[in-house]
Amino acid sequence: MKIHLFGRTFRLSPGRRAVRTRRTLLLILILALLLFLIVKLYRSAAPIALENASIVARGHLETLVNGAVADLIKEKNYTYESFVTLHSDAQGGIAAVSTDTARLAEARSGMVSAIQTALTQTPDFGIKVPVGSLLAPALFTGKGFSVKINAMFYAAVSAEILSDVSAVGINQTVHTLSVKITLDTALYCMNRRSDLAFTYEIPLAGSLYFGNIPASFFGSVLP
Repeated sequence: MKIHLFGRTFRLSPGRRAVRTRRTLLLILILALLLFLIVKLYRSAAPIALENASIVARGHLETLVNGAVADLIKEKNYTYESFVTLHSDAQGGIAAVSTDTARLAEARSGMVSAIQTALTQTPDFGIKVPVGSLLAPALFTGKGFSVKINAMFYAAVSAEILSDVSAVGINQTVHTLSVKITLDTALYCMNRRSDLAFTYEIPLAGSLYFGNIPASFFGSVLP
């Protein structure tokens, strides 16, 4: 058998051809085995990486949401008085407390917009998982060097204004306004997807009243 390579002609005897064939088949078998092991390890590691990514994502998104809301409150200079009007009785006490629903709706819309903007600016993040946790979690969880894995998310944002009135002592009443942020999130990591809902409740404003509990609190909740 003749083989032409780089302008030269090589002759292979039947014995050498058989050896070359066996070596080629062995190499193909080894490569196929390696590919099989890589795919198997990848598939076993993917759910573990996705679970770790969901834990990191919760903290990452909480920081993002709190920052966006805090920046908006500071920018608009929102206070309790921005949303609430007190109504006095004939004796000068607080008879009722009303909230400005239009102003609250504006604040809620602004928060949703600010959070969505922040989400689009940081759609991906990295996690570090010990290699032992990925390859053999039953035996080597937390062992070995850390592997960096990229993850990303898409989230739909919704917000709800909450009002709470509670007695905290003798003739003392606390009225608080807070915003409940919900992120319906699609998380992607190692070609796996997890649909998650993250909820964060952030204080917006509050006040302590002395005297009898006001006869009514109204207009204070925006679904």
